[in-house]
Amino acid sequence: MEHLHVDDCDSTQDLLKEQLDRTPAADWVVSCENQSRGYGRGSNMWTAMPGTLCFSMTISPHPIPTLTSLEMGLLIRDFFDTRKLKLRLKWPNDLFVEQKKCGGLIIQSYKSTYVLGLGINLYTSNSEFGGLFKSEIIFSKQDLSWRIADYIREHRIKDSHLIRERWLANCDHLHKRVQIIEHQIISEGIFIGIGEVGEAILKNDEGETKSYFNGSLRVKLT
Repeated sequence: MEHLHVDDCDSTQDLLKEQLDRTPAADWVVSCENQSRGYGRGSNMWTAMPGTLCFSMTISPHPIPTLTSLEMGLLIRDFFDTRKLKLRLKWPNDLFVEQKKCGGLIIQSYKSTYVLGLGINLYTSNSEFGGLFKSEIIFSKQDLSWRIADYIREHRIKDSHLIRERWLANCDHLHKRVQIIEHQIISEGIFIGIGEVGEAILKNDEGETKSYFNGSLRVKLT
């Protein structure tokens, strides 16, 4: 893998795409010290803070492409688990710690490859968000980006059933009441699992099960 690390950029995803335009056959990791305009889900922006790690990398899709996001979330969770740091997963692409969002990932197709972007708080002073560490730590963003990217490449999960099974085992909202919002339409029910291609499955108050392939999920507070 080629690794480009910069002090400042708008988005590591955009910077990676620039590298692919120049050398389309190369595998890339692009990381930074400070990112000002990272991508979030839909039209959202990912706001980086001093303790936030932001990087992007090229990946191949899972054989079932719509499972790629779940696979990547699981692999990122596994990487930090080897460091005894516990992450939980929220459909479709969020990372949680102690019931607070601490990160997220986004995947885009670009030319003949996929681009994975990751933003995760190692620590934070913003009480609305979570961090893997309770207080400020010293770490190398360049080195950690490379280590995570290398772990992902070495531990890809081909078995789609295993992805779904292990993802659910680490889901932060399984059997909880949730809302899924898509195009301002709100659907509500109990999150009971994920389907063959990674869709969310909810059971509504009438006992009917429905599948949702897109949208933003929120846990309904009681």
